[in-house]
Amino acid sequence: MNLTELIVFVIYFVFMVGIGIYFFAKSKGNDEKDYFLGGRQMGPWVSALSAGASDMSAWVLMGLPASVYALGMGQIWIAVGLAIGYALSWIFEAPRLRKFSIAAKDSITIPQYLTNRFLSKSKFLQIICAIIFLVAAFIGFAMGTSWGTIALILPIIIGVFDAADPLFLVAVGSALAGAGYGDHISPISDTTILSSAGAKCNHLRHVATQIPYATLVMIVCFVGYVIAGFTKSPWISLALGVVLIVIAVLVLVRMEASKKAKA
Repeated sequence: MNLTELIVFVIYFVFMVGIGIYFFAKSKGNDEKDYFLGGRQMGPWVSALSAGASDMSAWVLMGLPASVYALGMGQIWIAVGLAIGYALSWIFEAPRLRKFSIAAKDSITIPQYLTNRFLSKSKFLQIICAIIFLVAAFIGFAMGTSWGTIALILPIIIGVFDAADPLFLVAVGSALAGAGYGDHISPISDTTILSSAGAKCNHLRHVATQIPYATLVMIVCFVGYVIAGFTKSPWISLALGVVLIVIAVLVLVRMEASKKAKA
């Protein structure tokens, strides 16, 4: 990073912090709804632009263009699918969520809404960690970013689970692991694209080599999160995961040895 880039970065950082401090001071004396939601008076354009800017990550600036460059114009359909998904969510989901959030004790954030709507006493939470893992994996794969997925899911987990709940750490771990798995096998992930470009190998072939061993670990993790939901202990599921990984490695070594013997 040269001096010019550093100066631009510092100016941008100071500008963003200044905006936050200014509006915080301006809204002092008002409640948190005025600060977070603008008193529920933000127009559709401001809301849409704010949500879009918050959601987009490095994959838009680097991953998607690189995917189009490497694999052809057919990858443009990724952007088309995202645009359709955004439109449908804003048309059908957002209005209902707005009404339900007001009904659920006037919730401000998604975590608050989920906490007030689905209290953490349901037996469904026994397998919720495994479901969080799968959801995080799917979002990470679709978005091509692990950090973006974590930023999306982690606040919801913090809002739904009590910090003293034994499943809190398990739920956090399932979100981190699922996001990492989805990003690792995603062909539009910026890190995956840079890895194949740095190794100077075919991008899709590189992705294909990641899937088997990453999916093996994913299966072991999924079983561990299911067990953790019933035992309420992260240590039992961790020990089980280690045992399953060792067994899987031994089985793979034996299968490879058998192939070599037949050859």
